[in-house]
Amino acid sequence: MNKNPQTEHLKVTMWEAGKSGNPAGRPKNSTTVLYENGHTKAEVINMFAEIAFKTESEIKAIMNDDSQPMLAKVVARTFYRSGYASNCDYRTISEIMSYLIGRPPQNTIVQPNVIYMPISAKE
Repeated sequence: MNKNPQTEHLKVTMWEAGKSGNPAGRPKNSTTVLYENGHTKAEVINMFAEIAFKTESEIKAIMNDDSQPMLAKVVARTFYRSGYASNCDYRTISEIMSYLIGRPPQNTIVQPNVIYMPISAKE
């Protein structure tokens, strides 16, 4: 029996105990699929770098060509679906590459007991 009558209407849509609303789980992203199929990170990065300079028609051709290796087809599909092929969005490609390679470290130097004084023009 539900102790709170205001939530009684939710019982109809609640999952049964021990059941999941998504039994297949979260879909895997393309890089995870490539790594699970034995491709190394270096191979994936090199393929991304190679496909990054292709035109939209070349990317479509790679996606539809059954003789292309799986690595090339998956990377081409990732580029095409990201909208890169249509609008040449540099930010999307930058995000994909930073996900694969990682962003460069940004070091900050903290100097204790340093006093900064404003610079004034000499008169």
